[in-house]
Amino acid sequence: MNYHLNGIANALFFLLSIIGIWLQFIKILKEENSTFMLSIDQFTSSFIAYLSFFIYGFCLNIVCHYIVWPRLIAIILTLIILFMIMKDRKTIKSVTIFFICLLLFTASIVFIIYGPRIVLYNIYFSHYLIIFATIIIGQGYVHQIMIIRKTGKTGTVSLKMHQLTFLKDLSGVTFGSSMGFMLGWPIILLNGVGAITKIILIWHFRWVKYSLIAKSRRSITTNI
Repeated sequence: MNYHLNGIANALFFLLSIIGIWLQFIKILKEENSTFMLSIDQFTSSFIAYLSFFIYGFCLNIVCHYIVWPRLIAIILTLIILFMIMKDRKTIKSVTIFFICLLLFTASIVFIIYGPRIVLYNIYFSHYLIIFATIIIGQGYVHQIMIIRKTGKTGTVSLKMHQLTFLKDLSGVTFGSSMGFMLGWPIILLNGVGAITKIILIWHFRWVKYSLIAKSRRSITTNI
């Protein structure tokens, strides 16, 4: 019963994080040069994290619908934001990252539909993928934080998105714990790292507002 209650709660919190991604999307639409302050590393790492859990949810003995379907929505929205970054910047990096992410998503669908249903091997594969995603997501958020510290401003980075995804991460740690450590450690690991890096990023919105260092850096034009 606790598993299902925590699963429903986690899915609801994840829907809040999807609203956060949507708010970031709307903020990009409203402002000119709107992707300038956005870390492509951070959105790429988020995409990999969502994709990892999308695959992980399918690789369990019983498909975890609480994990799978909310992640599918997040994957699509993040891909749209990566496309908008690519469209704005037109750099080799942005084009390469978008098409690699699109290819990975397509390959994951093929893997889930047509891949061998050997749960043991699939679950190990998803574990390695989540460990990789944890490293990448940590790097991605550090990159976003460094952009803010370098420029002294947050630009179109959405505070609401990060607040909502922080709540999602806390809920994810609780949900993973309810599954038992042996089964739920990937969820605890990734969401734990996500929560720590997000709270540091959220604090930087206050740093930008009150820090004299941030104020001095805002007066300097930098290329990121």
